[in-house]
Amino acid sequence: MAKIAADAIGRVLIVVPSTELREQTEEKLRMIDPLIDIGHVQGSLNEVSNKVVISTRQSLTHGNSKRIKDMINYGIFEYIIFDECHMAPKQIHKVLKQVNGDAKIIGFTATPYTKACIEIFGQPIFKRTILDMIDNEFLVEPYAILIQSKTNINNVKITNGDFAQGELEKIVNNAERKKLILESYKKYAIDRELTLVFAAGCDHGKELLKDFIEEGIKAAYIDGETPKQDRKDILEQFKNKTVKVLINVMTLTTGFDVPETDTIIICRPTKSKILFEQIVGRGLRLAQNKHDCMIIDIQDVTKRHDLMNMGELFLTNIKHGERLKDAKERVKKEKIDEEIKRQNEERIRVEKELLKQKELEIVAERIKLINRDMKKGFEGGKLDWFRVGGTAYALSYGFTNYYVVENINDKFTVFDTETNKDKKSIVEIIELTNVNDAIDWVEKKAGKNTYSDPKSLWKKERPSESQLKFCAWGKNKWDVSTYFASGTISGMLSKKFIYQTSRIEK
Repeated sequence: MAKIAADAIGRVLIVVPSTELREQTEEKLRMIDPLIDIGHVQGSLNEVSNKVVISTRQSLTHGNSKRIKDMINYGIFEYIIFDECHMAPKQIHKVLKQVNGDAKIIGFTATPYTKACIEIFGQPIFKRTILDMIDNEFLVEPYAILIQSKTNINNVKITNGDFAQGELEKIVNNAERKKLILESYKKYAIDRELTLVFAAGCDHGKELLKDFIEEGIKAAYIDGETPKQDRKDILEQFKNKTVKVLINVMTLTTGFDVPETDTIIICRPTKSKILFEQIVGRGLRLAQNKHDCMIIDIQDVTKRHDLMNMGELFLTNIKHGERLKDAKERVKKEKIDEEIKRQNEERIRVEKELLKQKELEIVAERIKLINRDMKKGFEGGKLDWFRVGGTAYALSYGFTNYYVVENINDKFTVFDTETNKDKKSIVEIIELTNVNDAIDWVEKKAGKNTYSDPKSLWKKERPSESQLKFCAWGKNKWDVSTYFASGTISGMLSKKFIYQTSRIEK
């Protein structure tokens, strides 16, 4: 802003909201051009003829003020510049109605753009966030000191989007919390240059002042009721460091320019991002030999309210004792580590899946080989074997009696099976390691009879009704009754027969 005004060919009107900003604006202009022609308009000051005129808004808009008309009598303005342009849109409109229409209108604000700003100035043509300013080294890094209090603010009411000030102050202005604030300053910030404290209210601020002074700390206090001269004197003492701690109540969120401020203590919880950013921003300005600004954030207990904090403002999970750059690097590393972990877990999952698939293929191949070997073995049997499962074959040797040979873990177990509905049973008889040994053992045990002989003529007959009924109640583990019932093959349930598809092909 000062650069635009200093470089202008024509006249410039700079409109600011306060005495402090009027004086600060002259300081910035003198830094660029010590000989620049500057006039001031406020109260009894009526320097309307200078090339650059710095005025407070109120001085141009109150009552029947004719000061703008008086200025224009000495020449029209090339630029009309509004600082803190998000404030008092009605006053800005009133100023614009009085100036020459061909002037270039510029608004500056460090506060998020409002609808009222857009109506006056249009969409912003240049924007930089607080993160942009830090990343590009126009502001110093924040250094987070996060202090947890025991004060519960769950029940504080909300008014216009933030805590009701009086109710909030009453709850946070307690001995435990005030002691915590003082101890935090002594532990972390006592050797730093200048500390700005934001209290929750006037009583809170004054009691904090008393606590600091009792500890021998050079401290001062201002609020909206502080007389102008006292306020000016206190700010001057803070600038020249005769006061090291300045406690304020909602008066130094804007228009405060002491770049050497390197510590902010936030004693006032808020839900407002705008307010939190204004508070933090008071300490981020560049100064000689200043590398960071310590932000001591007193964090209260609440599950009900979403409080603004360092992480929310800087879009980074910044932890206690971290500078923003360190937090960003840690978060970046955590994301990389998390991605590596995810990739490793995915690789292990895929490897397990492939191993499982391979194992299944091996098992399938083994079963295929077993089945092939079993089929070959049973095809070579002398008696009438039939398949009753994936790796099981049966031989009927009586009216409701069967031997079953099943492959279990590459061993061949022989079972004696009874399917009579009154005395069903399955009894394990013997376990052998070779399928041919199992076949020989069973065939010797069963012997050749009308049930086991593959050439028995009755096996080609249709099943009777009683045989079909037997299939329903003669089932067991291998469902052998589907193939044999009542001493007759019931696998032949028709001329095309399950018998033909289930029996071992010979």
